[in-house]
Amino acid sequence: MCRTVLELLILVTLGCRSSAEDVFCREHQRAFLGSCFEFVAHHHSFVSAQAWCEESGGHLAFIQDENTQYFLQKHLDPERDMWIGVARAASLNLQYSAAAEGPLSWLDDSHITFSNWASSPQPGAACGHILKHSGFQWEATRDCDKKLSFMCQFESRRAIVCAGWNTALQCASGQVLVIDGGFYGRKNVHYCQSTTSTATASTQQCGWVNVVESLTAHCQGRQVCQIAKAVKSFGEPCPQLGNYLSVDYHCEEGFTVTMNTVAAVFTDVTITVKWLLTPSRGKPLCRLSTGDGHVFHVDSPVG
Repeated sequence: MCRTVLELLILVTLGCRSSAEDVFCREHQRAFLGSCFEFVAHHHSFVSAQAWCEESGGHLAFIQDENTQYFLQKHLDPERDMWIGVARAASLNLQYSAAAEGPLSWLDDSHITFSNWASSPQPGAACGHILKHSGFQWEATRDCDKKLSFMCQFESRRAIVCAGWNTALQCASGQVLVIDGGFYGRKNVHYCQSTTSTATASTQQCGWVNVVESLTAHCQGRQVCQIAKAVKSFGEPCPQLGNYLSVDYHCEEGFTVTMNTVAAVFTDVTITVKWLLTPSRGKPLCRLSTGDGHVFHVDSPVG
């Protein structure tokens, strides 16, 4: 915290904040309901497409309501089949077999409550995609090895990071990371399958460890945080099936200013500065314009 007292006419509009609700998406992505969606023309198998999304901290897209369906189909090519994040649900102890039958779910094991199937999924169907020439309806299939285009979803408050991948968490300009939660290990059989041993995936159970404290020390207060260094210290809670990091976070303004009064004539005004930035070097500067031609330079906090 830092304080400064101004003895003059104060007519100030403090413009140091932008909306923290905005979703930061890369140029080639589209924002909707707190997520960034990317439409990938490359052709991959279902598992390979999911791995492609995971490299940047995301997953194959979930279409969990009609609004999301309508939004996505405005950006889809009706001539393309596209993988979405539908797969056969795994058992509670992470047991999974490609030959087994069971209900379909989203990759995070949440139930499919909204659907747009062209026809009811047949027994043995193991994954799902948008069906071309169908008006963007879905199709479930047994053949998850066929090569299709796909959609990735990057949630603004959660990232999945597979072991060995140096995914970065990133906020928009002027914002910094705040860590809300995280674990390392495995709670879900579908994530990071490219690192999973298929020979043991049907029998091995896994653990996980809470890593909030380590992530906070490594990433809190930064605009961009590379994950690889932090992950090295987490051990091997699931050595047979492979580990992944799930991190919940949000972005806040790195620098905010509040004032105890809007206007005063020759009155002490207390200005409170909230500083979340973690600068790599140097001393950040803040300039306060009062609106009457005066400009004041506010010292950054010490330490």
